[in-house]
Amino acid sequence: MQVLHLAVVVMEEAGEYVWILTDQVMTTTIPIIREGYGKGIRFRILLPQQLTLPPGFQLPKPAPTSPIEIKWLEEVRVCVMMNEGLAGLCLPDSAGKIDFTTGFASRDPKFHKWCRDLYLHYWEEAKKAP
Repeated sequence: MQVLHLAVVVMEEAGEYVWILTDQVMTTTIPIIREGYGKGIRFRILLPQQLTLPPGFQLPKPAPTSPIEIKWLEEVRVCVMMNEGLAGLCLPDSAGKIDFTTGFASRDPKFHKWCRDLYLHYWEEAKKAP
């Protein structure tokens, strides 16, 4: 499954939450994220500290009542996108960069738990924005 398509499916099918771990901002998903948090869906997003934002793009400011939580990792080498029923994973290529051309996606509860555990490991390790 193409990664951008998976991201859209994960966001559109979410009923409770969307968790994203990636090394880049997928600007084409921003309208879907806005629509999702308008419906009460909570977003957790993990990004690398050295992220270069697209020109003119700004991340939302942290706020206690925001439906979007963003945390920062020193380095991001995998991509995880998931909601309460679907999970997707991309691993690094031989150069250590995330290979967005190949990945895994499943609704299998064991795969979902594995991706959830991996995501939570990074979530606990990450830092909130100052």
